[in-house]
Amino acid sequence: MSNDRQVLLKDTIDQRLAPPVGQSAKDVVSTMKIALACLNGNPQLRPTMQQVSQALGRQSLPLPSTFRTIKLEELLGDVVCNG
Repeated sequence: MSNDRQVLLKDTIDQRLAPPVGQSAKDVVSTMKIALACLNGNPQLRPTMQQVSQALGRQSLPLPSTFRTIKLEELLGDVVCNG
């Protein structure tokens, strides 16, 4: 998985589409954070559906860097579970 963490987020989305910008980019990043949290290898660390629902309802956070340079490793963590 360590090599997978170095993958750029932009390389995981459909290349036929224009890269998202503005609010769309923030929404893609937020959604990917949630998706990665749901894929945690330890089921005890995965968010509940209530936490996922709450996270989807929250405003998107500022991007950690420009969309084209964001790596998956930057999106890993317990962001969904932190109220």
